[in-house]
Amino acid sequence: MMKVSLFAIPLIVLSGAVWAESATQTDWSGGPGVAGPVSTWTDDFYLGTDLDWDTEPGQLKLVINKAENVIDPSVAQAYGCELADMDGDGYRDMVGCSRSGDYVSWWRNTNAGTTWTEHTIGFINGPVFLCTADIDGDGDRDVFVAAADGDEVAWFRNNDHGSSWTKFTIEAGFDARQISIGDFDGDGDTDLAGVSSETGDVVWWRNRISEGLPWLKTYVDGALLGAYACDTGDVDLDGDFDIVATSTTGNTVVLYTNEVESTGTWVKSTVGSGVMGPYSVLIANVDEDDRPEIVVARLSGISYFDYVGGTTWNNVVINNSVASVRSIVGFDFDGDGDVDLASCSAGSSDDVCWFQNLPGSSWEMNVVDNDFQDGVCILAGDIDNDGVPDIAGAASGENRISWWRIGGFKSPGILYSSILEISQPGYWQYLIWSYEQPYGTSIFFNLRASDNPSAMGPWSAGILDPGSIIGILEDGRSYLQYKVTLQTAYHYATPSLKDLTITWSPTGIEEGEGDRVLTLSSPNPCFGSVDLDWTLVEPGNVTLSVYDASGRIVRIVESGWFEAGTHSSVVDGLPGGVYAACLQGRGFTAMHRLVMLD
Repeated sequence: MMKVSLFAIPLIVLSGAVWAESATQTDWSGGPGVAGPVSTWTDDFYLGTDLDWDTEPGQLKLVINKAENVIDPSVAQAYGCELADMDGDGYRDMVGCSRSGDYVSWWRNTNAGTTWTEHTIGFINGPVFLCTADIDGDGDRDVFVAAADGDEVAWFRNNDHGSSWTKFTIEAGFDARQISIGDFDGDGDTDLAGVSSETGDVVWWRNRISEGLPWLKTYVDGALLGAYACDTGDVDLDGDFDIVATSTTGNTVVLYTNEVESTGTWVKSTVGSGVMGPYSVLIANVDEDDRPEIVVARLSGISYFDYVGGTTWNNVVINNSVASVRSIVGFDFDGDGDVDLASCSAGSSDDVCWFQNLPGSSWEMNVVDNDFQDGVCILAGDIDNDGVPDIAGAASGENRISWWRIGGFKSPGILYSSILEISQPGYWQYLIWSYEQPYGTSIFFNLRASDNPSAMGPWSAGILDPGSIIGILEDGRSYLQYKVTLQTAYHYATPSLKDLTITWSPTGIEEGEGDRVLTLSSPNPCFGSVDLDWTLVEPGNVTLSVYDASGRIVRIVESGWFEAGTHSSVVDGLPGGVYAACLQGRGFTAMHRLVMLD
């Protein structure tokens, strides 16, 4: 539900004369830096933090949170990485590898993503890909590593919450390009699948640790030349793990349906052909039907294959403008319940992007970083434990591993206006603003007024709704400043401020008349009734009215022809509250604030 207000400014009009002066601001796109005093608010202001004031002139919103946070800037040829809680403290740590440095490390997340401490896991020649799982069933996350340069597949046992590690070789002489985990034989242990670019092999290794036996390799396919990427999941919804693999030589996407438990075999079928540069593949349900799709990163974009029936798949384009995509990940970044995507690119493009999955099979691309040189791995997860998903990745060209907050808006955002100089100080009346407030968001104001722009004094209490500001500020002050705060409890929504107006009523007679024409002869505040004395310098028709704080006339005290001189009127029978007595005649308007006590 969204709260929308296009609040009308309540100007009090008597016989064609308006007694409210006003100041309005409708745009902030000029940016900060103008402290004031200024004679009018234009399109600039004094200070602002965590607000978007220039994307849409005429709207003030919270800024999208997508700053880069570097985990480690010196990981030589940073490659495969993964987010996992390696020490059991509840935070997602980073596990990564250095291809040219020949090592694997993990970085402990010690302060909600702001502080990272590196711990070496072990050494292996040319690691390019890794994944984590509790391989030996002891409760700690262990690490699988594919070392394509050294032709080795290994796993590192986490001996005690990441404090020490032991390396075990699963197979030597296998140049695994990518690996993926799954329980392929249904025995409850974590097995491993992998693909080899050199031999075209697609294989899986059975985990026999609980039996005290070495890993057992089984061939799935021996003829997928140029095999590059793989992922595992239940594609055909039969309850076991299937394998999807791609070939950068044949430009194909292939599905291997798992029949291991029933027949001990795998059934191969082509999902798509002519897919140029399929460097990453993902099994995910992106269209919210009853079956997962196969998402593929290509040299010229991202698409997914939707199962039609039999051996037929329909290729659906997500985006054709992002180039040289090397890695993709699926996650619900916007909190709407469906799977969005994130990607990183290498070569002709160095973008980190996320793609919002919108209704009607449409996707919106959001660039997170356009200078992440040779991004080779992209991840998703809540790194700072704020309930909002984040993105992380490795850039081999810049030797760094980083993360970004991208799944929400920063909150709160605060703006301080320029100090406004008021030519006719008077009695403060109303603060009115137009806005949009989605559920879980809010806008509130603080005001302050002074006769010295260098010492504006304390801020008022927060003003949560448009309306009267009578009694909030001290009347008669020559300088005014507002502070507006936008905030959200729901990180995917932002309020929007469109304009604001502050009104006040000048004291004394308009058009320069110097005599004070409306005074009180009773104490103010007063009980029960109040005596008003008013003076006319010449005879004429006048009206003496009383308004409540909302601008509504509650009493017409006098109306008609009166001689010049001083007159007295009594106002009684009003409930407790703040009122304005207004005397209006030919060529002048005068007012006085009344405070009635019950």
